[in-house]
Amino acid sequence: MTKRKVLAMIIALALGALLCSCATQPQTSEIDNQSTVGTFTVVAEGKTGTYSSQTIMYDPDTMVMYTYLNGSYAGTMSVLYNADGTLRLYSPNTKYVTFTIVAEGKTGTYSSQTIMYDPDTMVMYTYLNGSYAGTMSVLYNADGTLKLYSPEH
Repeated sequence: MTKRKVLAMIIALALGALLCSCATQPQTSEIDNQSTVGTFTVVAEGKTGTYSSQTIMYDPDTMVMYTYLNGSYAGTMSVLYNADGTLRLYSPNTKYVTFTIVAEGKTGTYSSQTIMYDPDTMVMYTYLNGSYAGTMSVLYNADGTLKLYSPEH
């Protein structure tokens, strides 16, 4: 190899190493057992069903809380609500737990449904998990109010 080719190879390797070292690294920090992911702060994680897991988080700018459900091949996100229908806001003195499952079952050849509730507010949600897509929604009563879990029903 000529000196010129060796020099070009060394410069290319050095430039590549320099560019790799300049890449942004994901920012993750532990604050009272919480971690920041993107713009959200995670406050609880856990399993919610046979094939899904849940992450509860909030936006530190607005304090509005969200949940993310991750199924076998699909995931979905939803805002969390209080029993009166207002947005649920993060409170630092609250211990958050993942949803409690009421029922699970198949809703078609390639889909399943999980009905669950938030044990802190009793608000009910449903998660439909298809082959490669999922969706989540809060459940409503016929009068437009949020459906709350009651063991009698």
